[in-house]
Amino acid sequence: MITRKLYTLLIVVLMLLVTQGVRAQTECFIFGDVNQTIIKGLTEEGMAAIELTIPGSVELVKAGAFAYASSTLTDLTVDGGNPEFESDVLSAVKFSLKTINVGNGMTATNIKTMLATLGAREALETVVIEGFVGTSDVVWDDMTNELTSAVHVILPATLVNYQEFGNAKVYGRFTINGELATTCVNASFVDVDDGSNFLFYIPISVEDENRIKIQRVKYIQGRKGVMIHNTTGTAVNADLLLDDGTDSTRRKQDNETYQSNMLVGVTSPTTIGATDGNNTNLILYQGAFHPISGGTIPANRAYLQIPTNVWDTMNVRQLTFNFDDLETGIDIVTEDINVTGIYDLTGRKVSIPRKGVYIRNGRKSFIK
Repeated sequence: MITRKLYTLLIVVLMLLVTQGVRAQTECFIFGDVNQTIIKGLTEEGMAAIELTIPGSVELVKAGAFAYASSTLTDLTVDGGNPEFESDVLSAVKFSLKTINVGNGMTATNIKTMLATLGAREALETVVIEGFVGTSDVVWDDMTNELTSAVHVILPATLVNYQEFGNAKVYGRFTINGELATTCVNASFVDVDDGSNFLFYIPISVEDENRIKIQRVKYIQGRKGVMIHNTTGTAVNADLLLDDGTDSTRRKQDNETYQSNMLVGVTSPTTIGATDGNNTNLILYQGAFHPISGGTIPANRAYLQIPTNVWDTMNVRQLTFNFDDLETGIDIVTEDINVTGIYDLTGRKVSIPRKGVYIRNGRKSFIK
């Protein structure tokens, strides 16, 4: 008969074994130096690992580093670092990798080497690449050759172009911190969730009473400015599918809307002035479109153009939308504009104001 003390000891031993088994899935690297920057290989505890995370401190993954891991490994994550991979990391082990999450800090050169050495072309389902550091178009175009057998490829929307990815479904990741923002990217995207998180709008005309008419569209057209409404109201990532052009009805209707687009999109940093021909240039700043004195628009953003003769008659300092964004490198016009009368927050003149917030003589005013 097992005594109470022996029974307790067995329970403790079993708990330690279970703990070690769990720990083996996450702490299974041996490092080659005291600074933990070089991975030589996996410990024996890591042989049955399913998920592995490479810490951000790692600078080099040596050849044969995964030689002792079993074929159970399905998920590999690089946790914010930029490790260099030697050419024979796998050794003779056949992996069952399904997901590689590259993270946010790797250069395109190191990503390309990693995908090649991990056999991404033979056994891979999903590649998630959050971003690059110091990318070059030449390296990026060459790297797509390593992704031809992937089922899903998720990239920052700013990096997606119309490269070939075999039969993979390619998604562009849009990250929005506020409720609305402007964007401009090289490729066209559709929301497969039909706008459950994001809605797309284009300002198309100035209507009566100084209102800007906006039109909803169902997809983002490449190299065109568009406003994205984040309906969640919080910081969120949304992965939109690269448009394959199959829905010709939607594209025809939306393309006609884009013809009247008052937004000008840029895919590289672009210097603009206060005006462009007969138009006044406005950018998003602290929740509204503001006129500018000049500056540089960051890449993958859009600015609004309003005919100068129309803007001059609007008698407002800004066009207010519920935006939360900041265009850097822009000199905002700060001098007061002579405003007479009372306006609501959309810029519409109000003859008999009721309860609410209004703009009176260029300043916010609250009427109880």
